Amino acid sequence: MNQELQQYVEKVEAFEIDPGDKRLDFTGRLARENNWSYRLSERVIFEYKRFCILAMRSGHRVTPSEFVDQAWHLHLTYTKSYWQRFCPEALGGAL
Repeated sequence: MNQELQQYVEKVEAFEIDPGDKRLDFTGRLARENNWSYRLSERVIFEYKRFCILAMRSGHRVTPSEFVDQAWHLHLTYTKSYWQRFCPEALGGAL
């Protein structure tokens, strides 16, 4: 992996979807809404970010798994996080 791609991956993986102290953070909400463990939700979020990298960099259409799709759809409900921070700052464009 070249340095530019490595930096891109690191930036996307480091992105906090819902920063700050919350009673129910994004990971907890994903777990609750899908009846998953918190640990599984953490893994799904990691895979979601990896999917986004693939979708932005592959040059062809990609399809998320059902798990990743659940994370993506929930993230879309966090409008400012998704459209104003994640897409432009982490991904470098709309997905």
